Amino acid sequence: MKIFLILVIFFLGGFVYFLFPISDNSSPEYFKWKAEYDQDALTQASMEKVLLDTNFNFDRVELIEVGPGKVYYSLWGHLILRFVGSGKTSEEDLSLSFLAYFSDFPVNRYKASFGGYTVLPKLAYYKNYVEEYQIEEKRFMHAYPITLTQNQKDTLLLKLRSWVIDKSKPGTYSFMLNNCVGVMIKLFIESDIIPKGQLVEKRRYPNEVAGIFLKFGLIRQEDYLVYANE
Repeated sequence: MKIFLILVIFFLGGFVYFLFPISDNSSPEYFKWKAEYDQDALTQASMEKVLLDTNFNFDRVELIEVGPGKVYYSLWGHLILRFVGSGKTSEEDLSLSFLAYFSDFPVNRYKASFGGYTVLPKLAYYKNYVEEYQIEEKRFMHAYPITLTQNQKDTLLLKLRSWVIDKSKPGTYSFMLNNCVGVMIKLFIESDIIPKGQLVEKRRYPNEVAGIFLKFGLIRQEDYLVYANE
């Protein structure tokens, strides 16, 4: 009986530590993380200036479905929105995905899973996403052109800019619900492109979103069928 209790306490302690690791702000690993964190913040700020510039323009948008990765938090894939024609070249098209803005080291997994971190509208050149996901991680990237009117493009950009200026507006990040999929769908709902009340709030996965956009006429059937059977 004592051995059983010891094992239970051991595993419960390990589980609690997994969810709530002890904060670190002095180790070599922390300073490495902090340097990367600060550099990422500078890069993000420069990309936000591009989006907020009054001369920013794009021809159309594409929904990019990224395949599953090898680490546990990437097993369900990812979503990117590409602003086609916004760059000097196709490689420099500004692209967007939604991530948690982790401000703790190590990551508090409870907050990451259930809410507590700010949503980061991560902006990067399309070539950076290709290098990260397709080249380095060997994940597929399926592109679905999205059909929008000029008014819908304008409202989408206006809503996204408001989220970039005030990052509390999308709500706190939650791996379980308000994740890369949930926030992307919310962007289209709050931009009055997907009708409010049409989607029950529940967890969805990246490989389901193209079908949802097809349902609302944002993706053409022929474009959707290119990858439907994979």
